[in-house]
Amino acid sequence: MKMIDSPLSMTSVLRCLPHLVERPWGGERLQGWGRECRGRKIGESWELCGLEGSSTAFSEGAWPTLRDMACDPSDPLELHGDAFPLLLKLIDADEPLSIQLHPCCETVDGLPKTEAWIVLEAPEGAFLYAGIRQELPARELIERVASGDLSVLEQVTVKAGDVVFIPGGTLHAITAGLVIAEIQQSSDTTWRVWDWGRRDAQGNGRTLHIPQAIRDVDPTPRSGLLTKPLADHDGCEYLVACPSFAARRHVGSVQIVAATGWRILLQVGDHGLMTQADGKAEVFARGQTLLLPKGAEVNVEGGSVLEFWVPDLEADVRMPLLAAGHDDLAIRALGAGTW
Repeated sequence: MKMIDSPLSMTSVLRCLPHLVERPWGGERLQGWGRECRGRKIGESWELCGLEGSSTAFSEGAWPTLRDMACDPSDPLELHGDAFPLLLKLIDADEPLSIQLHPCCETVDGLPKTEAWIVLEAPEGAFLYAGIRQELPARELIERVASGDLSVLEQVTVKAGDVVFIPGGTLHAITAGLVIAEIQQSSDTTWRVWDWGRRDAQGNGRTLHIPQAIRDVDPTPRSGLLTKPLADHDGCEYLVACPSFAARRHVGSVQIVAATGWRILLQVGDHGLMTQADGKAEVFARGQTLLLPKGAEVNVEGGSVLEFWVPDLEADVRMPLLAAGHDDLAIRALGAGTW
């Protein structure tokens, strides 16, 4: 693989090509987000992914895929030999997803997965399953849910714009009618506990993972999973922050600079205009995802842009929010007490 030396190529914005994934609970609503899914049960659009076999392709630029970029000897993403740490998805839940959980740390059979949901579309009265109502022994908790007893689960009422944080080990499910932007650790490990009795055309249900769920579940209630965004002095909102990722929301005209490391941008508002440092201006369409290598910068006019990265929690989150007048308790609540 050739080494990329050009400073321009190192700081140019990369447009991500989404990978559509059919799911039994998927639908066609991502059509409204620029995805061609008519007549298909598209549950997920993988916007940026470095997992083997599902690496995101770029529409143009020096690197065909994210894995090519990550493996380049010039280390343009400054991963220092590590895999790309995040996975960004758009999710359309035409039916409810399974009640499930993910490991909070690496196990012999799975990778850790903490995630957060930004609600993009929600019907009136929408809710999510996130967490539990009372502390129970792990085996009793999982066996009750596996029998279809969902009374032990917390229901979180949501509307468009809300953010829900799901630490590893948390029982959860996205419910019918919701369109979600999900940022997560780069892992595809899911332990299903209850799948609503769904069957395929051959009468088979999807695999459940009861022993793994008993082992990896967090059996204690956790408050604050519905986060309370905090604005900084520049007017952008911090939506969620934990050791694995952070997310901010920018509205209107804004300059975004990947000064300390790469950034992911997702347009969730109406179409905007994106101008790069070289003066090149292009439409930043609704549902489009961009990767900014370190040093890249863009000016965005119009729309509502979500920004994701792996933060230095002190420098990137705590200090700017303290300077904006927020107290430490409110800042740490962006991660529901995980840091």
